[in-house]
Amino acid sequence: MAVLSTVFGLVIAGGPIGRNFERVAPVLGVLGVAFGLWYALGALGLANYPF
Repeated sequence: MAVLSTVFGLVIAGGPIGRNFERVAPVLGVLGVAFGLWYALGALGLANYPF
């Protein structure tokens, strides 16, 4: 999660995405929640990890 958060931060801070943050933030939020949900379901044995 720390690496994923760092990558999100670097992407947001630089380039054209930084100028369009209002459109990118909800997408990143949904991706973060989806990853957390998948990870939690995997920890509970309800979802398989592909690796």
